[in-house]
Amino acid sequence: MTDEVTCKEDLTLDELVHAIQNAWTRFRNAQLYAFCAAAPVLAWARENQPDFLTYCEGKGIKCITHETRVVELLLARDGESRVISRERRAEYADCLGWFADRELCPETDPDKAVALAKDNGRMTGTAIRYREKKDAGNPKAKAAKQKAQATKRARRQGGTENSVPRAASAAAARVFDEQIDSQPTIISRTLEPGQDYCESGGRWRRHARVHVPPQNLSRDKAGTRRR
Repeated sequence: MTDEVTCKEDLTLDELVHAIQNAWTRFRNAQLYAFCAAAPVLAWARENQPDFLTYCEGKGIKCITHETRVVELLLARDGESRVISRERRAEYADCLGWFADRELCPETDPDKAVALAKDNGRMTGTAIRYREKKDAGNPKAKAAKQKAQATKRARRQGGTENSVPRAASAAAARVFDEQIDSQPTIISRTLEPGQDYCESGGRWRRHARVHVPPQNLSRDKAGTRRR
């Protein structure tokens, strides 16, 4: 153990980087090997569709295509598979379908099949080629998919454009509510007898007192003053 640690410490930075890159390549290749191993399951599902559907229902798998059902079976024992997005799962399914298609992948040996997949762009490249073949054979499904994607993009753009006006309206509504709930501010002034405020000049002034004789006022039944 000590010799192994000493050996790792003696490696240069380039050698260490090369080691981690090789580890990552092995990880990516392992995914391709897993999809290659799942190809026979997809072939069995196509040949025995009723039995396969019954099996998936028993496992609680409810997907649209056999490719996605096989992907769910592949990920069933992965405790962190729930974080994998729907788009990523769809790519897994198309890559798996590429391995099961003998026109796209004529190799049955795992090493040769994975080597061919790497030559075709690994998981993303093989998934694209499999989708293109499916769409060419089913133009109606392709048109429906494109329409759904366009609707999804339009909804996203609409949500982005309306986010600013909605936020501004919400802020204005909050300010209005605060103004309604706040108490009015009352300013009182005490005037001395014979003194008022000249608005035009902005100063106090005195005026002559005017005697106003008292008026004979009375109230009617409604409480309104009358002479």
